[in-house]
Amino acid sequence: MQSEAFKKLEQEALELFKEFRTKTYGDATAICRATGKRWPDYWRRRRTKEYLQAAARRTGIPVEDLVNPGGTRVPRIVAMDLAQYCSPRFSVWFCSRLDEMLRTGQNREHYEAEIAEIFGEEVAARMCGLKTSPSSE
Repeated sequence: MQSEAFKKLEQEALELFKEFRTKTYGDATAICRATGKRWPDYWRRRRTKEYLQAAARRTGIPVEDLVNPGGTRVPRIVAMDLAQYCSPRFSVWFCSRLDEMLRTGQNREHYEAEIAEIFGEEVAARMCGLKTSPSSE
């Protein structure tokens, strides 16, 4: 069971994440502080380094500009990954919204094509809700 203090921190973090709708940069320090996590612990992880490499390829922004260990302003693509690392609750919310977008969004076919580049067409079709189970073929 989560403590009241942790629940309060998580709620404060969710408030911070509302900024993502209007800003291109997120405050990594504020996200970490609101969730009780440490910024250096995030960017030192192997998975984070792999994520930053993929984000650099996707955005064309060099890794060193995506994350500055001494700074707090990070591009939104990094801030959202950091938020998922810091808060499982936010991660579930984020994945739920992504799932909804993939299933019902206006650009579902575009998203499916991009996912197919990563995982293949069969997986992409299932992720986008076009095939719900192996027996639906």
